[in-house]
Parts: sequence; structure tokens; C-alpha cells
Amino acid sequence: KEDVGFFSGATGGFAGGEVGLKRFAADGDIDIREDDSNARRQPPSPLTVAFGLGGVAAVGSLILDLPDEVDLQSLSSSSLSEIQQTAQAAGVDSNWFVFSLAAGAALVGGATIYGAAKKATKNAVEAAKDTGTKVVFGLVVLKAAEFILKN
Repeated sequence: KEDVGFFSGATGGFAGGEVGLKRFAADGDIDIREDDSNARRQPPSPLTVAFGLGGVAAVGSLILDLPDEVDLQSLSSSSLSEIQQTAQAAGVDSNWFVFSLAAGAALVGGATIYGAAKKATKNAVEAAKDTGTKVVFGLVVLKAAEFILKN
């Protein structure tokens, strides 16, 4: 045990415990989870979900309020005035500044949606493959049973 900063008595360890250490010594890789394991994976981080939803909301606001239809001067929100002050301090046009913020949010949201869609399609393909295998097996069993009953 060692003292690390304000953590007194901190202990170290190796990822995966002794099994992980043996695998690392043999292969040079930890591989805590087996490739053919059916164990559940960790759910997505709440922060990732929150940023994804924020990105989707930003893109939705862009779609619903197109820049040509929005007059930034007529909106009286404190956050908009803060954005305009920040844009003026940076020496850029406030419309361009708001558009660049929305574009950045759209990129983050789009990347999050892409990742979620990729994962969902992978899961759907695996489920369809598993279901297809079970259906084919069931049909083979039914055909064998029919053959046995007729003979």
C-alpha cells in the first residue's frame, strides 16, 4: 500500500487480476472479455447520450428555424446577447458565430447518431442471423419428424 496524494493506503493492481496478468505475459494483450462471450457489454455513457441528444436538438433547431428566417436582433434571450458579445469580442459576425456553433453541435450529434445506428444495425444483423439459424434448425427437425412419421 502507498499514499497517493490525499488517497492514503492506495493499492495498485493489474486489469483483469491475475488472469489478465497471465494473459498479458503470454500474449502481450489483456483481452479481459472473451471474443465468444455472451456477457452484456457496458451501456453507453450518460454523457455520450446527453451530447448526442443535444446535437440532435441543435440540428432540429437548425432545420426548424432556418438562418434566413431568423432575425437574431429580434430575439431577446440573455444567452443570445452573450453569444453576440462573445462574437463581437472575437471580431466575427454574430450570425457566422451562431452558425459555426450549430455546425459543431451538428457534427457531434451526427457522429453520435452514426455510432448508435452502426451499433444498432450490428445488433440487428446478429439477432437476424441467430433467428434465421433457429428457424432453419426448426424446419430441419420438422422435416425429419415428418419423414419418420410417414415411414
